[in-house]
Amino acid sequence: MQNLYNCVESKQALKPQAITTDTTTVGETIDLADSEANSVAVAFGAYTDGTYQVKFFESDDSGMSGEVEITATGRVTGDLYNSAVTPSTGDVLEYEIVKSLRYVRAKIVSASTTSGSLVSAVINLGRLRASLANERNA
Repeated sequence: MQNLYNCVESKQALKPQAITTDTTTVGETIDLADSEANSVAVAFGAYTDGTYQVKFFESDDSGMSGEVEITATGRVTGDLYNSAVTPSTGDVLEYEIVKSLRYVRAKIVSASTTSGSLVSAVINLGRLRASLANERNA
């Protein structure tokens, strides 16, 4: 059956959390094996202050050894990628990542924060139908 359930798998890329200091918050490592297209949504809640810069890193190692920031033009498209943004409560920034290496993770760089914002992220993996069906039936 061709529908979103059979073609898209969503994974938590950044657990919901309060970012209340100037720091780099590191998301989960996501395996992009068998993915064809990947989109990420970063959501902000209870915003009070600060700026937030979304960055993506990739590696062929599941532990992200030797990770490199994705900076090439056209590899990441979306809302103010790699720019400091001042969100509002409820804002969602959306990105598309063109896969090069097997693993990817998001990092949120926060600045000028005292009480900060709640932040979370989800990655949607456009998967090969046969591969995704095999995983779900395992």
